[in-house]
Amino acid sequence: MQFASPESRDAHSTTSRGPAPAPSQTPPAAPAHRDGRVQIGLFVVLFVTYAYFHQGGGWNQNIRFDQVRSIVESADFAVHDYWCYEVVENGGGSRSLRRAPEWVEGRTFLNSRDFAIYENRVFPNKPPGTTLMALPAYWLIRNIESWIGADPDRWWSLTLNLYLITVLSVGAVGSLGGVAFYRTSRALFPSVARTHHLVATLFVFLGTLLLPYSTLLFDHVPTAALLLLAFALLFNGPHHEVSTSALNLRLLLAGLLCGGAVITNYAAIGAVGCMTIYVVARVRPRSRFGAFLLGGVPLGVFLAVYHASCFGSVFATSYTYQNKDFVEGGGHLFGVFGLPDPVAALSLIFSPRSGLLLTSPVLALSLVGFVLMWRWKQRRVELVLLLALFCYYWLMNAAFNKPHGGSAYGPRYLVPVIPFVALPLALVFHRLPRIATVVGIVSVALVLYVTSINVQLPWHLLDLATQTVAAATSTPPATSDDGLPVTSVFDVGVSTNRVGAYELRPLVAFPPGSHQVNWNAFNLGETIAPQSFASVLPLSAFLVVSSAILVRRQRTRDQTMAP
Repeated sequence: MQFASPESRDAHSTTSRGPAPAPSQTPPAAPAHRDGRVQIGLFVVLFVTYAYFHQGGGWNQNIRFDQVRSIVESADFAVHDYWCYEVVENGGGSRSLRRAPEWVEGRTFLNSRDFAIYENRVFPNKPPGTTLMALPAYWLIRNIESWIGADPDRWWSLTLNLYLITVLSVGAVGSLGGVAFYRTSRALFPSVARTHHLVATLFVFLGTLLLPYSTLLFDHVPTAALLLLAFALLFNGPHHEVSTSALNLRLLLAGLLCGGAVITNYAAIGAVGCMTIYVVARVRPRSRFGAFLLGGVPLGVFLAVYHASCFGSVFATSYTYQNKDFVEGGGHLFGVFGLPDPVAALSLIFSPRSGLLLTSPVLALSLVGFVLMWRWKQRRVELVLLLALFCYYWLMNAAFNKPHGGSAYGPRYLVPVIPFVALPLALVFHRLPRIATVVGIVSVALVLYVTSINVQLPWHLLDLATQTVAAATSTPPATSDDGLPVTSVFDVGVSTNRVGAYELRPLVAFPPGSHQVNWNAFNLGETIAPQSFASVLPLSAFLVVSSAILVRRQRTRDQTMAP
């Protein structure tokens, strides 16, 4: 099987100084195991960062949490026993929560409107992949709670359990995606010093939307990681001869990962289509293409069975019966997709409020990276794939009836394609190290700042120009959809989301200023500096020190290996 020319693949990093040698002039590669400690260190840095934040509740993550609970506790995909709560007055002003059997106006409340209803059974209006990722963590948590006699319906249990399953599913998968990005970047551009690959990886996974969305039980980061891992298997050829069975296994696993991306996010089907064309172009002999297709069969069958059991037909999806508030009139595919809107397409990239280049500034350098990548003739097929993936997600997002994803930082539906857009950045860090580093630091600072406040702020509140004018002219604060005053981003503190895992809008269950409301969202530093930006200082120090150590060690290895 052939994926790329051997002369361009069997190569190792040179020193970080001087121009990258042409692909045909690169020397043999160093053994991959020598990089193992750096990859472990990279995983730890990313995982600790993602685990530092809990963003609180919201419609998206709450409905998934409900399904996780229902599967583990009741062996049922339906969530109607886990999405409705009521407040119990305990006397003396004390309140507690308990699950309610049904919604009664004025007495009970739901925790999400991201639902699909079929034959009076309630399901998430999303595919089940992210839920499946969270099941092992919650199964373990629930067994521990049963052993110690903890009530899973207490507000603190709900808050803590949502945090833990997010960290152990989305956070862990996102961190693994960072390692896959580093390995794939090295394989794509082997003559570039490994230090530049490492630095690019750190800035991409800490300075783009990948950071905030690795702290939420959303499907964007898992989809990105699964697609990236599949591409890594398809492209990263071995440095020595391996058996035919091993090569077929890689194709099977890549197909399985692509299937996992689709059951995590329906829209990934287009990305899998692009990946399939890439396999056809690269696999030799083509008879092995069947192994890739076969790998996707098990999860394809699972999704069909899931649709049949939940919605009565293998052809019905969670979109078919979703909340009608999200559905447009006739002519829209699944009620949500029309033709791409040119205005929406431009705003997704360039909007001063929520465009990709504002919310993830380091990605502005990707244009330079693609130009540099074009010079690598052996990588032009991969270049076409990366551009095709970007164009697919961009146009698909522009065709969506809610392209900015509601109350969310940045164009969140573009998150799955960010690693692919960023893959050429190692070339930029090699060619323009100072400029790229400055832009990367600014990007990390901005994204870390927003992540520490609230990733689920209404997108228009992050228009910094508008906020500056409002602050200078003493303009009254805006009002949210819930009728609550919204503070300027310059005035808010950390962890400002007041929505719990048990409610769909803030302050339904507990009053403002209560302990429960203040801890619906948190970061780990708030255990010593609650509701203060000082709580982010320990993480900032950790990132500076750990990243410096990793980069220094990698640079030393590069210099040692230099010819």
